[in-house]
Amino acid sequence: DYDRKLMMGLIGPNNSGLAEPEGLFRSLMSNILVSTPEVYFEAKKPEQSEIMAFAGDATNYDFEIGRFQAALKRAVWRTFPYGIGYVAENVETKHEYDDKGKRVGIGKQAINFINPPTKDVLVDADGFRYDLFDHRYIMWAYYKSVNEIEDEKDAKGKPFYRNLGDLEKVPSSNETTARKDGKNDNLLWNGSEGQGPSNKNPKYNQIKIWKMYDRVGDKGSPMVYHFLDFDRRLVCEEEWPVPVEIQGKYQFPLKVFVQNEESEEFYPPSELSFIRPQLINKIKLWNEAVYVMTNKLDALIGLSPYWNDKSLGNLLKSGKRPRYALTSNIDVLAQGANAPKIDQASDSISRLSDPALDPAVLQMLNIVDL
Repeated sequence: DYDRKLMMGLIGPNNSGLAEPEGLFRSLMSNILVSTPEVYFEAKKPEQSEIMAFAGDATNYDFEIGRFQAALKRAVWRTFPYGIGYVAENVETKHEYDDKGKRVGIGKQAINFINPPTKDVLVDADGFRYDLFDHRYIMWAYYKSVNEIEDEKDAKGKPFYRNLGDLEKVPSSNETTARKDGKNDNLLWNGSEGQGPSNKNPKYNQIKIWKMYDRVGDKGSPMVYHFLDFDRRLVCEEEWPVPVEIQGKYQFPLKVFVQNEESEEFYPPSELSFIRPQLINKIKLWNEAVYVMTNKLDALIGLSPYWNDKSLGNLLKSGKRPRYALTSNIDVLAQGANAPKIDQASDSISRLSDPALDPAVLQMLNIVDL
C-alpha cells in the first residue's frame, strides 16, 4: 500500500501530488515496451546474406510467438512496484524397492512449502512464460553441513551423495549449523582465519548446493541433479521426486508469485523500494518549494499618518482584499534622520515582496535526481 501511495504522490499530510514514480513506471512501459523489438542481421560476405536474413526472420519470429512484449511488460509490473518471489515445494520422498532393487512405488513422502530467496533460484534464461511452462530447467539452492552431506542415505541405506573429496576444504556459505545433540563444544561462528572467530570443526561448515530440475534429461527421462556451488561438481542425481505431468510436461516444484512489500519476511524488495528514501526526500523538498511559490503574502504596508484603517479599508473595499499593516516614520523624523521623502501617493503604500525560494532547495532537488 505504501508503494502504491508513493507512486501516486499520496505521501504526506496534504498529499503532495508529485507522482514521479508513476511517471517513471509509465515511461518504462510506454517508451521501452510498447513495440516488439526488431532484429536485423547484416552479412559481411555476399554468400552469407541469405543465412543472415533467415537468422533475422527466425529471431523476430521467436519474439512474436514468445510474446516477448507481454513478458517484458509483466516483468516491469512485477519488479518495479511489487517485486517477484517464489514458493517452492520442498519434497522429501522415501521410495519402495523390490528384491531386485527396482523401484515399485512411494513409501513415504513429506511436502513442505517454503519461500526461498530469489538469489537462490535460477530459471531457464531462454524461457518466456512466468508459469515456467516453456522452461527446460530450474535451479534451486539449498544448504547443508558437511556432516549432514556425508551422513545422508537413500532409501536403500546407501550414501545419497558421491564425489565428496576434500569437502571440508569447501568454504562455508552460511552461518554454522547447530549439532543435533545440542552441544556446541566444537563450534564457533564462521569466519576467515585471522579475521575473527572461525569454525573449529570443518564438519559443520554449511555448504551451498544447487538442485537442478532438468525436464529434458539426457537419460530419456527428467532428472534432478545436485551440484556444489563452490566448484560445480556433480554430487548426486536422482529421479524426479513428484512426477506430476500437465500437458505432457513434468511440473517443477516451484511457482512464481507476486507480493506487496508489506511483510519483511518476503523476497525480494520491489525496485521502487530501492529509491524510496530519495523519492520521499524529493517529495518533502517539492512540497516546500510549492508552498513558497504558491502561498504569496498578498500584503500591503501603509505609511502613517498618510494612511489609516479607514482609508485603507475604503481602498480595499472591492474585490479580494489583501492583508495590510500600518507603520510610521514619525520617530525617525523626530531624530532628524534621513527618512524617505513622500512626493507621491504611491510612495506611501507598497506591497511586501513575496518570499523567495531558498536556492539550496533547488540544489538538493538536483542532487536527489542524480
